[in-house]
Amino acid sequence: MDWLTFIANVVAALAWPVGACMIALIFRSEIRSLFSNLSRLKWGEMEANFGESVEKIREEVKTVEEDPDYEDKPVAPELVELASTHPHLAVLEGWKLLERAITEVTSKRLGIERTRPIQVHLQALSTSDILPRAMVNAISDIRGARNRAAHEIDAGVSTGSAYLLLDMIADITAYLEKAAGKN
Repeated sequence: MDWLTFIANVVAALAWPVGACMIALIFRSEIRSLFSNLSRLKWGEMEANFGESVEKIREEVKTVEEDPDYEDKPVAPELVELASTHPHLAVLEGWKLLERAITEVTSKRLGIERTRPIQVHLQALSTSDILPRAMVNAISDIRGARNRAAHEIDAGVSTGSAYLLLDMIADITAYLEKAAGKN
């Protein structure tokens, strides 16, 4: 094999991978936006579906929307911005707000120390009559979604799913804040 044949074979073998890389580089922002809206990911035997969890939570929250204490609260602008760039981090930040509201209402209404683990506050909340059962279930599911966003490598948290979850967190947080003020 002479040098010219060798070079021709190398170029032929590398043509499609180099072409695919060039296309990926040219369209990287479009590809990134496609992946940011992805809510389900499957690779071999591994599968992640964050969107289904969010939809289940949405259905639970819908059952409470007729409650007079329910308020459709807007999502904080900084969380909206975070959701557009790092949706999984936005879910974690939203959970921290919800966790604070849960701790506040259980400490004021049930006398539980704020320093107790969140599981203690959630258990107390689930056995009390402060919140409707559907909202307690939604909080439990939000916690599960938060755990997946924090601990699963391919949780599939899309920008849209993160925003929907943050919207429900804002609404539940407002409900909890009203409940904390009641005696």
